[in-house]
Amino acid sequence: MNPFDDLSESRLARLNLRRQGDDLAIVWPADTNIYHLTLGRHLGTGARDLAAVTFEAADGTVTRQSFAEVERAASGLAARLRGLGYGRGDLVVIHTGQHPDTAVAHMAVCKARRHGGHAIPALWSRHTGACRGGLRCQGSF
Repeated sequence: MNPFDDLSESRLARLNLRRQGDDLAIVWPADTNIYHLTLGRHLGTGARDLAAVTFEAADGTVTRQSFAEVERAASGLAARLRGLGYGRGDLVVIHTGQHPDTAVAHMAVCKARRHGGHAIPALWSRHTGACRGGLRCQGSF
């Protein structure tokens, strides 16, 4: 049994949740920007050089990126997306798997959020029909 099944609609609303069929959806305020709530909040502090992303590859190699390094990479990708015509309402499908590039890509899209874009993982997009046509939806940045 799902512990949320017995919650009233008003209680769910206080938790920023709403029923969507048999599922629950998170209600995000329109002005929410994940970039500012995660990466962005650490850039003005002494945390710029601390590890933001730690990744262990299948061969055991460990890679660490600081908040500042993720910021640089995300800024570059955000600029590239804008240069390619990315605009309000566009979906950016991210197909990187479990890799540090995934965090960079999400931060780039969220950083450019003022343009109204949204990032979704490629696997999710295939299941929801958000990206139809396979290769026609793919791009390289």
